[in-house]
Amino acid sequence: MPSPITVTRNGPIVSPFFNGTLNENSVNFAFGGSQTGTAGSGEFGDFIPGVLKQVNWFRRDLAREGVRADSEALYILWAGPNDYQSVLTPVPLFSAQESVGNIERALSALYNLGARNFLVHNLLDLGKTARALSQGTEESTRLSTVTILHNFLLEDTLSDLRQRKGISSLQPS
Repeated sequence: MPSPITVTRNGPIVSPFFNGTLNENSVNFAFGGSQTGTAGSGEFGDFIPGVLKQVNWFRRDLAREGVRADSEALYILWAGPNDYQSVLTPVPLFSAQESVGNIERALSALYNLGARNFLVHNLLDLGKTARALSQGTEESTRLSTVTILHNFLLEDTLSDLRQRKGISSLQPS
C-alpha cells in the first residue's frame, strides 16, 4: 500500500490512497495528534487528519468503489484526549460538547455508510497523565473535570445512538 504522505508543489499532503481496499481489509486510520474535528493538534496540526476527515476519507473510498461499509465489521473509535491538551497551549482546544459532538457526527456518518458494530472508548482520566501532573494541581483538576464531563456526554450520546435501527453493538469501554 502506498504511503499516505505525498509531496506536491504546494508542500506535503496526507491522504489515504486505499483505492477501494477498505471494504476488504482492516484499516487503521489512527494518526498521532489527531483531534475529533478535521485536523490535529500541535505544530503539525493542519497536516494531521482529524477523525471527521478520516471518516470522510472512508466515505470517499467506499463511494469510489460503489460499496457500503461492512455491517459485520467492528468500528473502533477512540478520540478526544488531543482536544483538551496540547504541548503548545495550556487552554482547552475544544469544549466537551464540541468534542463529543464531533464523535457523534463521526459515528452517525459511519452508521449512514452501513457500519453497525461500534466500540467507542471513554477518556481515561486526563488529569492523571504525566503532562497534566507536571503542570500542577490546577491543570490536573481541569483535565480530570473535563474527562468526567466528556464521558458523561459521550454516554448520553451513545444511549441516543443505540436507538438507531440495526445497531448491534455500541459500547463504551
